[in-house]
Amino acid sequence: MNLPNQVVKINPFYMSQIRDQFIELEQRLIPIINKLELGRKQESINRLERESSHNNFWDNPTKAQEKMQELTALKEDIAKVAQSQKIITDNIETLNLMENELTTQDELVLTKDYIEAKLLVDELEKQVFLSGKYDKNGAIFSIHAGQGGTEACDWAAMLQRMYERYFERKKWKYSVADIRKGDEAGIKSITFLKVVFSTTVSGLINSTYSPFDKTIA
Repeated sequence: MNLPNQVVKINPFYMSQIRDQFIELEQRLIPIINKLELGRKQESINRLERESSHNNFWDNPTKAQEKMQELTALKEDIAKVAQSQKIITDNIETLNLMENELTTQDELVLTKDYIEAKLLVDELEKQVFLSGKYDKNGAIFSIHAGQGGTEACDWAAMLQRMYERYFERKKWKYSVADIRKGDEAGIKSITFLKVVFSTTVSGLINSTYSPFDKTIA
């Protein structure tokens, strides 16, 4: 005899907890939206789109590329806010209107949506409150082996590979302006030119690290 599938309701404690978490995200979004000045960003988008439609827009490729990058960044900001708002609002409404109908299957969806919304809000907070005036500009980033012989050159080469993979994972554009090979192995120095970061770079500038420094975790 086939028994009907049992429907398991969401635990009331979880229901209350996840609702509070979505409301917290909603509150965190308010200062972000105020700081971003989305109205001004939309005006800038409209202006850049009009400029990009002109026949002579690509006469200066470098300037045109900079404007297209600015346009992309502006659209991404608005899209992130809109996406996070929709996820948060939709789930709060679902929790309020269908409180007695939600099952453990819905719990999986709620948890997934919360994680997605939290990641978006975290990213927006970092961008808005932990970034600086010049972060959207390119940077010159160098690694120097310094004093330490072959081991220091090996360490510098390890850092080169680590940062190149990191730049690629973050989709940051860069080029190598200069590289000096070590006498036996590794590199003495390397300079990355025009590294275009998407977040604050202050933590990478004017920093000296040694593989023999026990204070580095």
